[in-house]
Amino acid sequence: MSEEGDESAKEKASIKKPPGCVIWLTLIGVALLGFGIYLTGRWNSLPAAARGPAIVLIVLGSLALLPVILIYGVVFAVKVIVWKFTKDISGAAKGILDINKAMYSEIHEYRPAEDEDFEGLDRSFYDGTRDLLAAQGFTHLGDIVDATIEEKTDHATPIRVLNAPGGTTQASLYHFKLPKMHGPLGDTPRLMIDVTTEFSDGSFLMTSNTQGSDLMTPPPLITRKHFPLGTPVTDVIAAHEAEKQTILASKPGVTAVVMTTIEQVITSEKRQQAIKNAFRQGIGFADPEEVKRITSEIPDAGDIPDELSKAVDDARKREQS
Repeated sequence: MSEEGDESAKEKASIKKPPGCVIWLTLIGVALLGFGIYLTGRWNSLPAAARGPAIVLIVLGSLALLPVILIYGVVFAVKVIVWKFTKDISGAAKGILDINKAMYSEIHEYRPAEDEDFEGLDRSFYDGTRDLLAAQGFTHLGDIVDATIEEKTDHATPIRVLNAPGGTTQASLYHFKLPKMHGPLGDTPRLMIDVTTEFSDGSFLMTSNTQGSDLMTPPPLITRKHFPLGTPVTDVIAAHEAEKQTILASKPGVTAVVMTTIEQVITSEKRQQAIKNAFRQGIGFADPEEVKRITSEIPDAGDIPDELSKAVDDARKREQS
């Protein structure tokens, strides 16, 4: 058998490791996100061979605080980078392309969350926010887990879904937990909220506390609004409602879609993901400009953003051809 065939067989064997090993690799991969940011803070003193991995890790760090469906995809994609990364610009570009393919190639299924899914997470965030919003008329529709990503990674984060009065706004709560680590990410809890409205013309409005982290280019049909992590949930929702009214006023005849059950919310999420998938597939999965935007955040990056952006553009063109 050829060396290439041997490597392919070894890679497939690695992917089929038992769940315990998968969990361990997942934790290592997520830890690397923080380490990548830590490394870039010391860019001038980094050896040349370490700068490529640091760039990929900072990109992954930016991706890691996307809405829930993407967060799970990043956990899976980090393992792909750990296995395949080649420590050069071309390898980094290929890794970024792989991340996007992993996140935007299929529609995911969901299952009801169970008590054990909440172990190690901030239950007071889930329960306290539920009670806070219940006082404002929100209804708790249910708690769900992305079953597709769970099957691939043995990693599950429960999503609590609440419905605003009138049924045209849904709030999704989740605690994205990183392992304890030193450096810029530290032990800051990532208590996330995504607020969503779907419109009758097939477009969406999403408001989240992901400012500075979600630097991805959104599809034209999805309007994104961002607030800093730690912004009060009520402030995020209030801003969302104001923007929703602005959008409705600008589109005569368009209405906000009413939902009353968790099944309807899941179906809406799948419609939204289909939009993202089609957009990403249409641009070859990666946008060179967003890569430049993300890597430009690295201190003293020099020509790296332009070089990596070009490498990503070349990689996606090769994929398309």
